[in-house]
Amino acid sequence: QSHAHTAIGLGATSFIMGKRYARPKQMSDYIKWTNNTTNKYNLHRCWQQQQEENNNISHQCNNHWVPPWLPENSNNDSAMHTQEDNDELELEILDDIVMKRLRTSDGLDMSFVWERYGAKKVEAIFQGAELAFDLGMASLLLLPKNNSMVAISEKEAINIHCQNVVLRLTDPDGFLFSNTIISSIFVELDT
Repeated sequence: QSHAHTAIGLGATSFIMGKRYARPKQMSDYIKWTNNTTNKYNLHRCWQQQQEENNNISHQCNNHWVPPWLPENSNNDSAMHTQEDNDELELEILDDIVMKRLRTSDGLDMSFVWERYGAKKVEAIFQGAELAFDLGMASLLLLPKNNSMVAISEKEAINIHCQNVVLRLTDPDGFLFSNTIISSIFVELDT
């Protein structure tokens, strides 16, 4: 399953070819970046059209197309990555999933985390969310077949290997403090 995504806007981040790219956060920097990117894009399109005309190739969508706004060295061969690089990339992907899913009312599917990342990462997420659990800002819910949700403890979730378990932030308090809760989870995942 691919987690690649492109986001547009001030301070937005994209995840392409196994790397995260951020847009400038300050408006003046973003305007300069946008102007520079537009110029690069126009040059890239002119070059691409020239190549197509020279080679008599029709324009097609290509899976290997690299957006012109990526840094020049972003197209490195992935075979050169070490196991440490791969582990760091997997942690970055997990961080991204945690951040995005906990900011939704659907929450974070803990069975997915268990299956893909293992029990240690699940326990780290639970440890990071411990204060949120204690303050009623987050809860673990078991989603049985009849769609009625039942709150369960971290220990119960671990005992059933997190099958059909979702970690959700409460509305409104959990969402209001989501940055703090998610940061606490990141600290535990990183150790």
